[in-house]
This record gives sequence, C-alpha cells and structure tokens, in this order.
Amino acid sequence: MGRGDAPATRAHGRDQPGRAGILAVDERLHRPPEGRRSRAPGLAALLRAVRARRARPLLERTVLLRQQAIEEAKPTVFFGVPTLYAAMLAQKEVPHDLSSLRLCVSAGEPLPGELFTRWKSRFGTEILDGIGSTEVLHIYVSPRRGHAKPDSTGVPVDGYEVKIIDEDGSEVPRGQTGDLIVRGPSTATMYFNRREQTRSKMRGEWFFSGDKFRRTEDGEYHYVGRSDDMFKAGAEWVSPTDVEAVLVSHQAVLEAAVTPLREGGLMRPQAHVVLTEGREGTPQLAEELRQHVRSRCAGYMVPKEIHFVRELPKTATGKIQRYLLREGS
Repeated sequence: MGRGDAPATRAHGRDQPGRAGILAVDERLHRPPEGRRSRAPGLAALLRAVRARRARPLLERTVLLRQQAIEEAKPTVFFGVPTLYAAMLAQKEVPHDLSSLRLCVSAGEPLPGELFTRWKSRFGTEILDGIGSTEVLHIYVSPRRGHAKPDSTGVPVDGYEVKIIDEDGSEVPRGQTGDLIVRGPSTATMYFNRREQTRSKMRGEWFFSGDKFRRTEDGEYHYVGRSDDMFKAGAEWVSPTDVEAVLVSHQAVLEAAVTPLREGGLMRPQAHVVLTEGREGTPQLAEELRQHVRSRCAGYMVPKEIHFVRELPKTATGKIQRYLLREGS
C-alpha cells in the first residue's frame, strides 16, 4: 500500500527516465517482468511515452536469438541480466549487428565490475546497474549515463533519500558498511496481512531494504550484498557478491554463486560455478579458481570447495536463489 496517490506517482516519475538517460524517442528491448532488484527506471518509467519492444519469445531462448532480436528491432536501449551480458562477451564473434544500442541496463543480480569494463571496451556502451524494489515501486539509486563506473551503484535518484545505518539505526561514516534505508513519495506503508514483516521493514517513512552498502568519499554507493546472504568465516564477514565478482573475471567462468559451507562448527565459503562453453570442470581448474580468488581477496574469502554445475537456480527475473543452494549443501 503506497504513501501517495497514483497521479502523484505518475507526476514524480515523468522525468526519471530522462535522468537515467532514457528518452521518449528511445526504442527499448527488454524481458518482462521486472522484479525486486530491478535496475530499470521502474514502473514510473513505463508510464512514459517510450515505445517498448517486448520480444519475450526471442529473449527466452538463446543468446543468438537475443542478438537477432536486437538486429531486427534495432532498439537503442537494452535491458538484460548479468548472465546474458556474460554470455554475449563469451562469444568470440558476434554474428549480429548490435550497433543500434546506445545504452544498456542490468537487472536481477549485481553486475560485476569486470563485466561492465569488458562490455564497454568491446561494444562501446555503458551498462547502468542501479537498485530499486517492489516496496518502493521505483529505482532509488542509479548511475547516470556518462558517469557509470565499475562496481558502483551510483547516487540517489532525485526525489529519494537514502541512508546507510548500523544496528542501532545510526548513520555510519563514509567507507563503512551498513544497511541501506530509503524514503520517497512512492514508498509503501505496509505489507497486506503481514504485520511482523511490516514492523520489521517499514520504519516510519523509511523502508529497510535488507541490502548492505557502503558510501565512498566521492558520494557514490557500492553494493556489498544482501543481509541474509552474508555470513561470517571465523570473525570476518564474507560478501558473496565480492567473491563472485572475482570468480566471473576468470575466462572459464560464466557465472557463480557463493554460499556458506559448515565445517566443524565454522563456516567457510563454497562456490557453485557455471563454466563457459567448451570448458570442463576438473580438479585442476577448481584449484586454479581458488588461486585466482586468493590473488585478489583475503584468505578467508577463498572458497573451500568449488562445485561445477550446469546452471544456478534463479527467479523469473534472474535473481540467484542462494537459499536453494544453501539448503542443498
């Protein structure tokens, strides 16, 4: 249940696509529906006079068909998930013309900085990777076109206020990790028939996102991980997304998910890895991946075990269901 009326929400959202770099003349190619961690400009953007090309039959199939859809529909803005961008980058040659694209948007999962850098280098377009939620009905932190950086979620969207707080509800200094809370004109006031969840998440005008963030000295927000996905290895907190970003920077890895492995009363990281086409999961490769993580991360972040899998469980919007991997451990 929202805080304002529908006209107010529409009025607030009229200018948001432009701030994100999406214009009324843009042709968009994306796959519905947009979900909780949507990097798209949100429901308000859908109210704009943007001509949307919904090519679901094409997008649900192979990367080649996705590229064919881009070549045929000639969109200027493309919405995808990190796995899709990684699969396109894994191709030695792209058989279709993608030159119509001037901007890309990522949704579903955090976009590893390595993918952002490689995509921009190869195709010349930025991938905007912000964050929003169903409860806010809008994106509230996002990079601006022309100012996107690897591993950065950007800055607060106009009209929304965010804070990073500690367990006591006090704001943390820049550079420290805490919980992100947000307020704005479209924020919900309650969950229907879910009193405990409402009490936990809806804190006055503020919505408790459940996402861990830190803010840099230049004012940008960096995603650390979901609160319920992070875990302690000994005395140190492990952010699965940090380890996953390093793993997917290896040429053999298409995507990865990191979960805790209980061992002798302690927890250690373990990785579930999907390999790029033509690569075989061997003990030698597993050790190579561990060494790859060790070269870039602290020792407690190195996976104790690496499991090679055909695919990762995901929601309809591309979000990895890590809890299923934890339950299967």
